[in-house]
Amino acid sequence: AISADQASSPTTGPIAPDGVGAPPGNVPAVSGTLDQPAAITNNDARGIATARQSNEFDGATLGEPYRLYLILPLALRAYRQGDTVASMLTGTTMWYFPVLSGTEARAVLIVDQMPEGWRAGAFGKPRLATRLDSLARHWPSSSGAHPKLIAVLQASQYLFTVPERSADNLTRLEDAGDANLGVAGDVVVALMPLVEANMADSMGGR
Repeated sequence: AISADQASSPTTGPIAPDGVGAPPGNVPAVSGTLDQPAAITNNDARGIATARQSNEFDGATLGEPYRLYLILPLALRAYRQGDTVASMLTGTTMWYFPVLSGTEARAVLIVDQMPEGWRAGAFGKPRLATRLDSLARHWPSSSGAHPKLIAVLQASQYLFTVPERSADNLTRLEDAGDANLGVAGDVVVALMPLVEANMADSMGGR
């Protein structure tokens, strides 16, 4: 089941923690708009490595970020065959930056728009970093593709859609390395039992 903290925390992200470390204290606030936060410099990325007290991220750089979108249970229940993926999405204020060691994504830095401005939050999630790396390699922006990163909190699932390909493609992020994109209707059918079961467990625990 998904706890209330996992479902709502702006610093740990919406999915069960995957190697998430404490927010790096020496990463400064960043500026920008909701649609495009200002890029964090490579010097800031090296600061993250220092905060982690690890040589693993020496010389780290940041990859192209993904704004996080949600599919809420109400949207899943309202979905009908032929509906667009865009009609199910709710935007968040969080952006996920892959942290690159060389050319390989090794971690994720989450930047969130807080009341006082943009702040760097959680740092970690190596498994998610690997999957985002695969997504970027198979659907690079140089090809005209701009995948959207999506989370279904109550199913502990990350998904993605490639709007340039079709209005109804939806694929589990763990399948980002496959050549074929999934279909929204099939994914919704697969997710609904997980969502309903986790919501029932959550309500039962109160």
